[in-house]
Amino acid sequence: MINDENIQKISTICPWWPCPSYDGLVATVDVKNNKIIKMEGDKDHPQSKGYACPKGLNDWRVIYHPDRFTKPLLRISTGFNEISWEEAIEIAADRLGEVINKHSPKSICTTMAEWPSVPLFMRSIGSPNSTQN
Repeated sequence: MINDENIQKISTICPWWPCPSYDGLVATVDVKNNKIIKMEGDKDHPQSKGYACPKGLNDWRVIYHPDRFTKPLLRISTGFNEISWEEAIEIAADRLGEVINKHSPKSICTTMAEWPSVPLFMRSIGSPNSTQN
């Protein structure tokens, strides 16, 4: 059972940046168990005035889904093998480097150019294939 003194309402914003409605959200959190209980539009937010799209209101539920991946998995001939984050990053970097070396940086493209870090990443590998380059 959740004790009311463990409940806090925390103002936040939609994680789907750049959300065209700039939703302000209020997360109701059980701080003792570090768990979100509810998400709702923030009526005091100056722009969204309580409006929040379905993604912003419900995306947090993915965190608690029982089938959510929480560790990297490497595909092997018999299925998948759990690996460390360090190993996963090293494999991804090596494979990205192989593609760049074989086909050039222009062979890398993204559809996530609106995220601020993506155009920076694309420029850092020498790819012109980002709409914000």
